[in-house]
Amino acid sequence: MEQTWYMFPFYVGHAFIFPVTLALKEKVNLLQLLKNAGIRPDGRSYGMKAIKEAIKNEIGHDVVIECNNDVFGNNQLFQVYICVDKTGSDLIECPMILKRKCVENIVFADFGSDSEGSFISL
Repeated sequence: MEQTWYMFPFYVGHAFIFPVTLALKEKVNLLQLLKNAGIRPDGRSYGMKAIKEAIKNEIGHDVVIECNNDVFGNNQLFQVYICVDKTGSDLIECPMILKRKCVENIVFADFGSDSEGSFISL
């Protein structure tokens, strides 16, 4: 068991989280679905409602969006929480509330990538 931990750092209990996360990334390409809705990481402001609706229209569930402030004090998109069930395979409504809320118009910062992928952090 200890050897497995070193080979796969995302080992929790009896389930491997990493393969499940990769499958979720294949299911939900967050950056691409936002681009399809005309919302791009280009440093411009977008409506919070438009961002949430674009995601919900694609995945069928509400998400939780977290913002922070950039060096200029602009409220910017920081993280999107897409919630899953205990198996990690089915999307569910997010049951959480964040303390760092977003204003109505938030900046989607240009993170210097023309990648068509999306990012998932664990």
